[in-house]
Amino acid sequence: HGYVRDVEWKVEKKDENTLVFTHQSDDTTKEKYPFDYEMELIYHMNGNRLEITWNIKNTGKEKMYFSCGFHPCFSCPVHGEADKSGYGYNQTHEVSLRDPEGKNYLNVYFPEAPLFGLWSAEKKNAPYVAIEPWFGRCDKEDFNGSLEEREWGHALAQGACFQAAYTIEIAGED
Repeated sequence: HGYVRDVEWKVEKKDENTLVFTHQSDDTTKEKYPFDYEMELIYHMNGNRLEITWNIKNTGKEKMYFSCGFHPCFSCPVHGEADKSGYGYNQTHEVSLRDPEGKNYLNVYFPEAPLFGLWSAEKKNAPYVAIEPWFGRCDKEDFNGSLEEREWGHALAQGACFQAAYTIEIAGED
């Protein structure tokens, strides 16, 4: 799951529809990850859509290797049912959560993500489903290679930027 979820982010911008958070590498992050970088996480409300964008810039002097993913969770079931049976989803570069009557109540769009995870802590009867657009993934259990050899990893040249985005849409009442 990485470490940036546990670091302090600075609120760079805040207005009626947008929040922008920033984070930079420092001596503490370099104990866990050896590269220099700047990250920007943007949340923008556009009607019934929340657009999330992640910008990552290599500020170091060498090629930077990384993977990243988003980890949003959504209420499911939504109508007080005892469990999630009867709920369904569509897959490709979008996931739509549907109620037992087959009506979408939430759509997540991630057109550029090569992978995604879909899970829930079922044995705990957790009232959520995680829909996670991934731009990389954790290593296989038997992986013993270097960062350069990681499956689904990314590499950024000095000064280069990476951008990833996805959109969460609350489905309409039609």
